[in-house]
Amino acid sequence: MTYPTINNLHVDILTNALITSDVALPVGTVIDWDYNGVASGTYGPTLVTLSSIYLSEIVGSQASLQGHSGTDEWQIDITVDGPADYQITVEPVAQLDGIDYPYGGSDVVDVQFITEPTANAGTGGEVCLDASFQLAAVPSIGTGAWTQISEPVGGVATFVDPALATTTVSVDIEGSYVLRWTESNGICEDFAEITVIYNPNPEPEITGVLEVCAGSLGVGYSTPAVAGDQYLWNVSGGTIVSGQGTNAITVDWFDISPGIVTVTQYAAVTFCSTSTSENVTLIALPDPIITGPETVVINSNENYSTTDTPFHGYTWTVTGGVISGLNNLSSIDVIWPGTPGTGTVSVTELNLLSGCVGSSETMDVTITTGGVTISGYFTYHNSANTPLEGLSLMLMDGPSAGGTTTTDATGYYEFTNVLDGTYTVDVVTTYPHQGINSLDAGQVNFWWTGPASIQRVRWNAGDVNASNLIQATDAGFIQGHFVFGTPFTRGEWTFWKQPDASNLNPTTSTNDVVVSGTNVIQGFYGLCVGDFNGSNIPSTTKAMDASDLLLTYAGTMEMGTDMEFELPIKVTNSMQIAALSLILDIPSNLVSVEDVYISDGNNQVGMLDFNVVGNELRIGWNDIAALDLTNDSRLLTLKLRTTENFTSGEQISIALRPDPLNELADGQYKVIENAVLSTYVVEYSATGIGEIGLSEGTSMEAFPNPFNEYTTVNYSIPVDADVILEVYNTHGALVETLVDEMQSRGDYSVKFQGLRYRAGVYTVVIRVKTNNHAITHTMKIVLNTN
Repeated sequence: MTYPTINNLHVDILTNALITSDVALPVGTVIDWDYNGVASGTYGPTLVTLSSIYLSEIVGSQASLQGHSGTDEWQIDITVDGPADYQITVEPVAQLDGIDYPYGGSDVVDVQFITEPTANAGTGGEVCLDASFQLAAVPSIGTGAWTQISEPVGGVATFVDPALATTTVSVDIEGSYVLRWTESNGICEDFAEITVIYNPNPEPEITGVLEVCAGSLGVGYSTPAVAGDQYLWNVSGGTIVSGQGTNAITVDWFDISPGIVTVTQYAAVTFCSTSTSENVTLIALPDPIITGPETVVINSNENYSTTDTPFHGYTWTVTGGVISGLNNLSSIDVIWPGTPGTGTVSVTELNLLSGCVGSSETMDVTITTGGVTISGYFTYHNSANTPLEGLSLMLMDGPSAGGTTTTDATGYYEFTNVLDGTYTVDVVTTYPHQGINSLDAGQVNFWWTGPASIQRVRWNAGDVNASNLIQATDAGFIQGHFVFGTPFTRGEWTFWKQPDASNLNPTTSTNDVVVSGTNVIQGFYGLCVGDFNGSNIPSTTKAMDASDLLLTYAGTMEMGTDMEFELPIKVTNSMQIAALSLILDIPSNLVSVEDVYISDGNNQVGMLDFNVVGNELRIGWNDIAALDLTNDSRLLTLKLRTTENFTSGEQISIALRPDPLNELADGQYKVIENAVLSTYVVEYSATGIGEIGLSEGTSMEAFPNPFNEYTTVNYSIPVDADVILEVYNTHGALVETLVDEMQSRGDYSVKFQGLRYRAGVYTVVIRVKTNNHAITHTMKIVLNTN
């Protein structure tokens, strides 16, 4: 028998599971199945074997394509023992009379076997309507989602995140809800369901008065009663006095608004709860405050009042006296009896709009036989005890506080009908604040280092910074006030009763005036704060009288344009000076003030301040130790510079302003009467500095002096000049030339070695020579035994 060759037999298990043939097959040809089984794939450590796979055909055990070309559908059912990835190869075989013929093809398919999900939705339950239910599904494989399956009519379940197994769900209508948890691995899925019951919440509603007078008692509040339910009340701004745990309470309200009433109702079976609150306005009670005298005189008619508020009514109560006139107004007149004793006044005020009532505190009234007089004199604490006229006075603090009076031309004052009590006197003055300079600063500095007994008003005037202690800082503030106009912390004036003397620092006395049934005579001192020496003579206008200090001119100095120079201010008699205050006129368009020195500037001591405002130069200085000055000695040195306006025909004249504050003080800080100072008029010179300027600008000193081994000679020259510095012995013989050269203006130092010379007195001579002038200065030095 001849067997046909079968070609082009194809298999496609990926497209509709078909076998196709391109040629007609002989009659009796059948298609048998053959396969290679699993080509690859494992489940865990176990290899999947062919015994795990079986084939079944849709039509019979064989497929026939007899005598024609066509298709035949087929199906393979495969089971495996676990999830994994597999590859399966299938080859169809043509048979005729039990003989296999060549075939045309085969096909391969990759198959993935995965685990089927198992849904677990957890457990349902019950919850209050206003709460969320916690879902607790147990995820297996794949993804999951919660959905609402059944609900009460109109109910909607809201999931926080439906894709989470353990999310929360809330609803808007009470009742039973069926919720489904569905899991899918992308091929197959599974679901499980739970039932959640949402129970209703109570609905409390508070009734009661929501506007009450502050302090009202026994005010009732309630909510509808539900059998078996429980109630918890809370009140802010008041106290629950009864009914806690029931549906109705009573409240005592405080005086502070607002008030709040809150109730929480718990359902009997489910214990679901709801809270609700109401704000209660606590209307403030009227608070009348009585104004009127607490101490009165027998048979007097006194007025008592409180604030008159529209739509308010008043009811007064008086004991110990009789109300004169109507009793329902905001003020009344009371006639007190003719015998001493006590009484009371009180008032009740009604708010006619709210009905709220408030009562005043009871005012206790003392009924006395009559008042006394406080009188005396106000004088300025200076040597003349100048009367202080026109002071406005007011009694403070005691039962007759508010009484006023004014001092007359002699300083006399008088308060009448003053009741027993402790008072102070408030003083207002229009006198100017004046009379303060560096002499006051010096006295303050001197006093605090060794306090002597002084009047309290003077102590106040010295404690200008109100620190309750006089010390050096006060002296600095006083001098600063004179030079710079700095105001004082204590103010401008101080007044204190007198006599009240003490050397305490700080002092401890009080300014009280005590009245106890008899007339009181009490004098008072006044002082300008800072006028520690009491030099001021009060006047309603600022004093402008000149002092008796004079500034004269000893000659002229010559200077050029834009030249720095020193202008001395000298004493004309020997004197001790511990403080000075100078107010000078300077032509500021011609000269500027660069600095100010005490003496020649080589030994700066004490406290020195200066200030230039326009054409006025103020200088203040004081020290604990006085300067010992001889005739023609320098008291001050002004370091000046001429301006570009100082040209031919101009001159600079420094002068004292006509002011009583121009003063010098001696070692006891007493004013030096009729003191005379001298200086120079500065004239223009085209050649620059003149002979006087050269002389005054040249200075020399030695330190130490006396000396043992050596001394240093310090000298200054005001201009560029030839300088010769020599040392002579007592016989006039030249011992040594220290300097012999041309030098620029400025300060210099040179040492004189004494080791090679005998002990004794030597004379140092400096010669300064310019093109136009030459000056010579000498100085004694003492060499001790070597």
